[in-house]
Amino acid sequence: MPATEVADAVAVGGPAFAAEVGLPPEHPLTDVISAAAGAAIAKYLTAGPDPQLHGPFMACLRAITTAAC
Repeated sequence: MPATEVADAVAVGGPAFAAEVGLPPEHPLTDVISAAAGAAIAKYLTAGPDPQLHGPFMACLRAITTAAC
């Protein structure tokens, strides 16, 4: 996947997962969740998305979000 597409996915995905937690944007944990989700998305996409890993990858993102709630 081209780097620009990965960057776009991270720019949207990280904050979206952080928003799921429901903390106000100024809460310090919001940035931590956004960074963790963004890094996970970037690593997954640059490794070349694997259909067999999609379910476990999504479970990982949900775990990041759930742990912060």
